[in-house]
Amino acid sequence: MATKYIYMSTTDIIPSRRNEVVTKSELTWSEGSKSMKEAYDSIEDWTRRNGYDAIIGVQFIVGAIPYVGFQYSVFGTAIAWAS
Repeated sequence: MATKYIYMSTTDIIPSRRNEVVTKSELTWSEGSKSMKEAYDSIEDWTRRNGYDAIIGVQFIVGAIPYVGFQYSVFGTAIAWAS
């Protein structure tokens, strides 16, 4: 079975899916990741596991932790649309 593609956008719409009817939404986030890719993959996996189709309003945050390094966080609104 192919892995479901999760759309992500920093805007409030998915440009290629403008006409979809949103049926549910939920704020989601991942924090404390060791890389931007890990943060991205984490929120994408959560979205897929919980039955959503896309994440809008995505924002990435990088925080410096003294003597530790950087931690990466990402948050956005997961949405599902009618099939």
